[in-house]
Amino acid sequence: MDYKKINKNINIIGIFIWIILYVLLVPFKLIKKYPLILLGFFYVIFILTANQLLIGKHKTRSEEEIEFTYTNIKEVNSRAIQVASVAFAIAISIKGLFPKALLKEIILFLMLTLLFGAAIIIPIYFISNQKDNEEIYIRNQFLARLRNISLAYSLGFLVATIIIVLINTI
Repeated sequence: MDYKKINKNINIIGIFIWIILYVLLVPFKLIKKYPLILLGFFYVIFILTANQLLIGKHKTRSEEEIEFTYTNIKEVNSRAIQVASVAFAIAISIKGLFPKALLKEIILFLMLTLLFGAAIIIPIYFISNQKDNEEIYIRNQFLARLRNISLAYSLGFLVATIIIVLINTI
């Protein structure tokens, strides 16, 4: 697998996968019932498009790119935990407020938020103990970008969750 080429286009690939996942995972009846949840769909496309546009064209040494250091990757994990915390807070706060049918709709989005947030991001580890440091860097960069895409998906589902809750609260 050519990680260098994939790293340059991974956000575009992420957008196409997002479109397919959204169509497969979100029932059309929910989109019809709550058309504003499409804001979460377009939010992810916006984030990934912005990320793609911000990828530079210059090759830098791996030590110079602070985005892919251990400290910065911990930030992605931290954000995934924050998203999961918000999802749990929503779940707890709505428990007695809405009828069961509505809770099932909200739970779908909460589960997808958790799946693409904490469940996918946190367990991915780094490639290490290899001879070629540049190859390790390129593969770790690939994993970091995958984590970022997964976090964007999680945020898209979280936005949909919040919209459904707000529509039914107001």
